[in-house]
Amino acid sequence: MQIKENSELLCKFYDELCSKFEFALKYGLKKAVVGYFLSGKLLVPNLQVWTLQKGKTNFITHNAFTKKNPDKLTEELLKIFEELHIFCKKHGDDWQSFTFVMHKDIEKFLYDARYNYEPVKIVDREFLLGWKGQFFYN
Repeated sequence: MQIKENSELLCKFYDELCSKFEFALKYGLKKAVVGYFLSGKLLVPNLQVWTLQKGKTNFITHNAFTKKNPDKLTEELLKIFEELHIFCKKHGDDWQSFTFVMHKDIEKFLYDARYNYEPVKIVDREFLLGWKGQFFYN
């Protein structure tokens, strides 16, 4: 798929996402997978963050419909994704979910951004297990 947005501006969003995890490099972060899903007819924002650090798996989950007071990192990530979606949508790129995979290579992160245009009906356990299996364990 051809990128419709200005790739330089798009990379600024990616760099901002990476910056939210750079602090963890010194603590042994090996991989982070961040998923942002707009679900249902109301396009409710959902956020999933999975990290692998020194062999230990951690996660953050957020559903804007049920969780009203996110922590600081979640709030910052939600803001980045909301701005990214608005930016992309202005250029005719109306994705419904976005997955950002970062992994450590020596002293910096390499990343991969994946857009999905299929509507997300509901972000439930089954959906999240399939998503995690596709992106976290590969």
